[in-house]
Amino acid sequence: VYNKIESAAALGSEKAKKSLKIANQVQKESKTLFAMVETYKKDIIDLGGGLDEKGIPLGKENQDIGAEYLLHQKKGEVLRSKIEVYKKSLVALIDPRDKGLIASISELLKTPEYVDYEGNKASWESGISEHLPLAAVTANLSNVQSYVSNAETQIINYLFEELGLDTYKVNRILAASIAENSYILQGDAYQSSVFLAAAD
Repeated sequence: VYNKIESAAALGSEKAKKSLKIANQVQKESKTLFAMVETYKKDIIDLGGGLDEKGIPLGKENQDIGAEYLLHQKKGEVLRSKIEVYKKSLVALIDPRDKGLIASISELLKTPEYVDYEGNKASWESGISEHLPLAAVTANLSNVQSYVSNAETQIINYLFEELGLDTYKVNRILAASIAENSYILQGDAYQSSVFLAAAD
């Protein structure tokens, strides 16, 4: 889709050029957030002793490392803040009338308070790390990455669809005609609409 937007911009459409600029910014923000979460996962795995010869975290069952990293080192708070900023920047690109897409992006990137089975509330970062084994914490962070990618995809598709007719390219101009009748009898008048058509 990025390539399609770039191709449309290359044709000289100002609307497409503007969309390409926005798309590049979205891509940059998405990659930055995705890479940040990837760093978190690597750090947590390293704190647990790294990977074994099969690529499995040695400290996969450790229930302290994830919470130590995300809660006590405040890394989770930073991540939550970055996700909120990212979400707001994406929602700002959507027409307010497109409530379905706004709701979808908001749902994907929500960071609600965690509520346990007794009704006790805690921070979002606590919910994805506290009392959980290292393997579960890194899985939760992978989920965050997938939500970021999903949100990016939805926004880029939205930008492309918004280009509308500006994105359609043609490589043939041809004469076309539409006759009023599919047949004609001898002596009858023949009438047809003749026009130029653009096609690919």
